[in-house]
Amino acid sequence: MSGTTKKYSVTLPEDLAEDARSRSGGSGLSAYVTNAVRRQVQRDQLAELVGTLEAENGPVTDQRMSEIRDEMRRALREQGVSASDSAQKEKENEAA
Repeated sequence: MSGTTKKYSVTLPEDLAEDARSRSGGSGLSAYVTNAVRRQVQRDQLAELVGTLEAENGPVTDQRMSEIRDEMRRALREQGVSASDSAQKEKENEAA
């Protein structure tokens, strides 16, 4: 964890807390929960951005999403990165 920290008390369902504790490994439950909350905040921020952009420009069509995916795949190929390599690097960055 980076920066200053502050202790909070949260209530979780026991089975979820124990599952998280068992999955946290050497990093500990606090780091595991910190990473989970960080990912959720990022998702919430992204959803807010998408909402703002859609309010200004209208919703993104399925056709446009397909075009964007094709453009991303083409760009990855040009960079010599396969889609699976890109996904693996993203997972590694999240874990760091």
